[in-house]
Amino acid sequence: MEAKKLFFAVSLIVIFLMYAVPYLVLSGNAGHYTLVFWAGLSAAYLAFVFLLTRR
Repeated sequence: MEAKKLFFAVSLIVIFLMYAVPYLVLSGNAGHYTLVFWAGLSAAYLAFVFLLTRR
């Protein structure tokens, strides 16, 4: 049950960042830094989900 709560919490954080980073931090500007940020965050999230569901 704890893994489901952790997965839900991390998913909410990732969803929040999807909206907060482009509009609040970058003021609507997209560029190379946005691509690098989302590629890194997506890879980390994928690794997290893989490790969490592997158990």
